[in-house]
Amino acid sequence: MTADDIRRFAKADPFRPFIIRLSDGREFLVTSARSIWVPPSGMNCVVGESDGTAVLLDVESIASLQPREAA
Repeated sequence: MTADDIRRFAKADPFRPFIIRLSDGREFLVTSARSIWVPPSGMNCVVGESDGTAVLLDVESIASLQPREAA
Protein backbone atom coordinates (compact mmCIF):
# COMPACT_ATOMS: atom_id res chain seq x y z
CA MET A 1 0.00 0.00 0.00
CA THR A 2 1.22 3.50 -0.75
CA ALA A 3 0.35 6.97 0.51
CA ASP A 4 -1.17 7.69 -2.90
CA ASP A 5 -3.54 4.72 -2.48
CA ILE A 6 -4.71 6.16 0.84
CA ARG A 7 -5.09 9.64 -0.64
CA ARG A 8 -7.26 8.24 -3.46
CA PHE A 9 -9.66 6.70 -0.93
CA ALA A 10 -9.64 9.85 1.24
CA LYS A 11 -10.29 12.20 -1.69
CA ALA A 12 -12.93 10.10 -3.46
CA ASP A 13 -15.93 12.09 -4.64
CA PRO A 14 -18.34 11.17 -3.29
CA PHE A 15 -16.47 10.02 -0.19
CA ARG A 16 -17.19 6.46 0.96
CA PRO A 17 -16.16 5.32 4.44
CA PHE A 18 -13.39 2.73 4.31
CA ILE A 19 -11.48 0.34 6.49
CA ILE A 20 -7.71 0.35 6.88
CA ARG A 21 -6.41 -3.13 7.70
CA LEU A 22 -2.92 -3.49 9.11
CA SER A 23 -0.62 -6.45 8.62
CA ASP A 24 -1.07 -7.33 12.33
CA GLY A 25 -4.85 -7.65 11.87
CA ARG A 26 -5.97 -4.39 13.47
CA GLU A 27 -8.59 -2.36 11.63
CA PHE A 28 -9.44 1.33 11.58
CA LEU A 29 -12.64 2.79 10.18
CA VAL A 30 -12.28 6.07 8.31
CA THR A 31 -15.71 7.69 8.46
CA SER A 32 -14.99 10.97 6.65
CA ALA A 33 -12.30 12.64 4.60
CA ARG A 34 -11.68 14.95 7.56
CA SER A 35 -10.77 12.02 9.83
CA ILE A 36 -7.62 11.02 7.94
CA TRP A 37 -4.46 12.91 7.08
CA VAL A 38 -1.47 11.80 5.02
CA PRO A 39 1.46 14.21 5.34
CA PRO A 40 3.54 15.09 2.28
CA SER A 41 6.29 12.61 3.25
CA GLY A 42 3.78 9.77 2.82
CA MET A 43 5.51 7.61 5.41
CA ASN A 44 2.66 7.77 7.95
CA CYS A 45 -0.98 8.63 8.17
CA VAL A 46 -3.14 9.85 11.03
CA VAL A 47 -6.62 8.46 11.59
CA GLY A 48 -9.08 10.22 13.90
CA GLU A 49 -11.11 7.84 16.03
CA SER A 50 -14.75 8.34 17.06
CA ASP A 51 -13.69 8.90 20.70
CA GLY A 52 -11.62 11.95 19.73
CA THR A 53 -8.23 10.24 19.83
CA ALA A 54 -5.88 9.92 16.88
CA VAL A 55 -3.78 6.98 15.75
CA LEU A 56 -0.49 7.33 13.87
CA LEU A 57 -0.03 4.52 11.35
CA ASP A 58 3.06 3.52 9.42
CA VAL A 59 1.96 3.32 5.77
CA GLU A 60 4.18 0.26 5.25
CA SER A 61 2.13 -1.63 7.87
CA ILE A 62 -1.12 -1.18 5.92
CA ALA A 63 -2.14 -4.45 4.32
CA SER A 64 -5.35 -3.27 2.63
CA LEU A 65 -7.94 -0.57 2.16
CA GLN A 66 -11.52 -1.62 1.66
CA PRO A 67 -14.76 0.34 1.28
CA ARG A 68 -17.04 -0.24 4.25
CA GLU A 69 -19.99 -2.42 3.47
CA ALA A 70 -23.34 -0.67 3.73
CA ALA A 71 -25.18 -1.50 6.95
